[in-house]
Amino acid sequence: MTKEIETLKQNKNNHIKFTKEAIDALPVPSKETRFVTYYDTECKDLCLIVTYGGTKTFYFYKKTAGFGVIRLKIEVFNKNTTNLPNIRSKVDNHRASVNNGDNPAEDRKKLLNDMNLWDFYTKIYKPRHSNVYKKENSIKKDDVLMRNYIVKYFGKKKMVTITKSDIENLHKSMVQETTLFSDKPKKFSVCSANRVLELIRHMYNKAIEWGKKFSKGNPAAQIRCFPEKPRTRFMNAEELKRFFEHLEKEQDTSFRDYLYLLLFIAQRKSNIISLKWSDVDLENGLVFFADTKNNEPHYTTLTPSAMKVLESMKKIATSEFLFPNQAGTNHRYSFEKAWNRFRRETGLLDLHEHDLRRTMGSYEAITGASLQIIGKSLGHKDYESTLVYAHLTQEPVREAMTVAENKMLNGGTIAVNH
Repeated sequence: MTKEIETLKQNKNNHIKFTKEAIDALPVPSKETRFVTYYDTECKDLCLIVTYGGTKTFYFYKKTAGFGVIRLKIEVFNKNTTNLPNIRSKVDNHRASVNNGDNPAEDRKKLLNDMNLWDFYTKIYKPRHSNVYKKENSIKKDDVLMRNYIVKYFGKKKMVTITKSDIENLHKSMVQETTLFSDKPKKFSVCSANRVLELIRHMYNKAIEWGKKFSKGNPAAQIRCFPEKPRTRFMNAEELKRFFEHLEKEQDTSFRDYLYLLLFIAQRKSNIISLKWSDVDLENGLVFFADTKNNEPHYTTLTPSAMKVLESMKKIATSEFLFPNQAGTNHRYSFEKAWNRFRRETGLLDLHEHDLRRTMGSYEAITGASLQIIGKSLGHKDYESTLVYAHLTQEPVREAMTVAENKMLNGGTIAVNH
């Protein structure tokens, strides 16, 4: 990224006076552009990088004769908490340190030598990478992986002392009955074990990229993930009947409407639970998702049942969010407790929230929809994501071929020998 910064530094259009209002109004670049860098006219060596994900991050950036290019992250911009005088003061201190012959970047590298994984994650990886490039939901998932597995296994063991064998043992132990992570013996999913491995591997890669040297390189680099089978679970006719019967009796109306929309709109739960009324176009029967997993905004058509649910919700809405938190200042994070209760009551213990979305896709396939239409309705970016439904589309194909066969046979010109 250093070359790109140097190129943009020549562009005077990217030099502005940093104010909260000016920074908040800066446009978000396209995914193809990736990021744009701006420079403060009030403080030399202070720049701001705006990524296509919408994150705006302050950096100290300086070319020196003795140390080359020095780039240090200051903090991520937040309109409510960012203090620009403090940021400019930090840049001034870094500049003074460089002028005195010190390299503040080297101080950070030395700090890495004594760090354990938790310290590295919270003090360097998360503020420098996660908060800049990852979505909020992904960061929360990483937090869970760190607290529930990685920290419990490695404790305060320094990163430089962790070996390939240590990481392999963690990875394998998660898919076996173990008390390493809980009081009672518990076996975790292959997916969870792989996500832990991938997070550790990426943290070591970033540590190396940021100047840390490990005697044998990244200890997680050559460890293979366990094979993962794509989940194909969806509700059959009997289960759907049970699902709807219990849903009609559900006392928590907000949770009830959430499940209806998960099923009928068939988008990811993070997209449904964060919806605003400004995203919903009841007049034209559309809903807009601006922030998606694949970073591509898209519209989704509303079915009659989804329209009915939304119209009912709209009549009593008191917040800009469809599913507001208790304070009404943001959307709620989950319906986890209600969902677990609902699964117990219905006996659908192995059902995941994401399976409701998969149920819509599956019944689209069963009723003859093409994979292209299914992919579009689910907001899939690539064809491979939709292939999990391919096996369900074979019955319409068989029926179509049978119709064609009968037509040919009934023409009277074809004889079939058995």
